Formats: sequence, structure tokens, C-alpha cells
Amino acid sequence: MRKDTNLKPRKLPSQLRSMEKVDRILDATARILSQHGLDGTNTNLIAEEAGISIGSLYQYFPNRDSIIAKLIERYMEGQKEIVTKRLAKIKEGIEIDTFFHELISALLEARIKNPELHRVLVREIPRTGKMDELLDLESHLSDLFFERLNLLKNPFNREKLESRTLLMVHVVDAMLSSYTFKMKNRIPRKEFVNEVTNLIVTYLNSDT
Repeated sequence: MRKDTNLKPRKLPSQLRSMEKVDRILDATARILSQHGLDGTNTNLIAEEAGISIGSLYQYFPNRDSIIAKLIERYMEGQKEIVTKRLAKIKEGIEIDTFFHELISALLEARIKNPELHRVLVREIPRTGKMDELLDLESHLSDLFFERLNLLKNPFNREKLESRTLLMVHVVDAMLSSYTFKMKNRIPRKEFVNEVTNLIVTYLNSDT
């Protein structure tokens, strides 16, 4: 991706019809990326897949890379929504292993649903200038974890809980990616979720 590539959308949709058209463009891009990868993706194919004219596409995006940047942004927001909804379920007295089991299951389901798209988008994050946004997302999620877990009466090591939740976000993301691309044919999904849940709970409860 060239450094001078314009990654900003030409205009932000404000009406429902325009929003739906942008979603069609992003959905079409996701399908093409999943099937053909980055090299096999261009604006003509995207417009054709979305069922719109190339002129309509260029009303919203100046080029392919700006569409991918927006798709990455939407993807990260989707991950944030999954975690935020699950975190909202943390109430005083909830079984923490049950909570993490549900959370890991939900995140893994989102990854496995379209692993090739995830692979392409993750690879493109640094090139689209979205790395800072990714780091901000990870920091935000770790803050949410810390806030919610700190409400529980579980005997967590309170002095290390904040740093451990920050590390946990990175570790869980890495394990989910590793399972999606390398281990899913070697370890049953249920067993993987159980083991990751045990690792997280044991780590948070560790006194050392």
C-alpha cells in the first residue's frame, strides 16, 4: 500500500439508504477478500459483487484500500461489541469460569465464521494505519475487564489484577488466532474453550 494512498472515505453516509449501500460495499469486500485475498480484490469486483455501479462506489470511497480500512474499523467494532455485551453480564456472585467460558466461545465463533477474512484484515492493519486504533481497542477492552472483574468477590490478586487483565487481552487474542489457523483440526473446540478458560481463571487467581 502506497504511503500517499487516501484511506479516508469520500463522504460519511447520513441517510439509511446511504448507510445500507456502504454496508453492501463492505460486505461485498469481505466476501471477495475471503475468497480471493488482497491481490484478487479491486474496486470493479467490489462494485459488481455489491450490485452497484463503480461510480456509486466512488461516491463513498476513493479506492480499494480506503474500503479495506473501513472494513477493518467495522471488524474491530464488532469484536468490541461482542466483549462489551458479555462483560455487561458480569454481576456480583456470577461464576467467573462460566462467564469466561461464554466469552471465549463467542469470540471463537466470530473468528471461525470467516477465518480467511480475519487473516487478511489482521495482516492489513499496520498498512492501513489502524494499528493505533487496534492498540486503543485492546487498552479499552482491558479497562473494561478490570472494571468488571474488580466488582467480584473472587480472591483475585488485586495488586496485579490491572496488569493481568491487560496481558490477558493480548494472550487470549493470540490463542484464538492460533486455534483458528493452526489448531482447530487437532483440538476439539469444546476442549480448547475449556482449557483457555482454566488458564485465564488460574492466572487471575494466582498469588505469585
